[in-house]
Amino acid sequence: VPVTRSQPTGIVVKAPIADSKPAPAKSPPTQPTADEPAIRLNLADDAELLREFHGESQELLQNIEQGVLVLEENPDDADTINSIFRAFHTLKGGAGLLHLDALRELAHDLESLLDAARRSELRINSDIINLILAGGDALKHFTREIGEQLQGVKPGEPIVVPTRQLRQRVRAALRGDPSPV
Repeated sequence: VPVTRSQPTGIVVKAPIADSKPAPAKSPPTQPTADEPAIRLNLADDAELLREFHGESQELLQNIEQGVLVLEENPDDADTINSIFRAFHTLKGGAGLLHLDALRELAHDLESLLDAARRSELRINSDIINLILAGGDALKHFTREIGEQLQGVKPGEPIVVPTRQLRQRVRAALRGDPSPV
């Protein structure tokens, strides 16, 4: 408990008592940080749709990974670029239907990246492949968290996956700018 002392100026200063113990460390906040968007599942109303989305997402993410393996060997393979584009497009649509905005926004940015490659405005190279893989990993993390909540693990908790920097890197690639650090 602080002791209050009056200064000659009339300003009151609170000074700690000499043998007072420091305040205990605060536990980390349960709310997401302001710079990373969170999603909250509506398990009561959307459980069946979320189960379907979860299963389809896992399959789409597997297709993306397989497509990336092809692109590493043949970066101009139009069928594979289209396949990965459609996977991100489908993820975006399902996430939008379920109001999973952070997931939808990331899928949209990745879809735009593949769309630029489809239109020959962007060439697939190792940097683009790394962005696709990082995006797939983030989407996998969202999907894993959704699956856990569907199984009763931390139901109702916000799902926060760091995506802000990744989305900035994707948008920089779309503009032809160097990747932000």
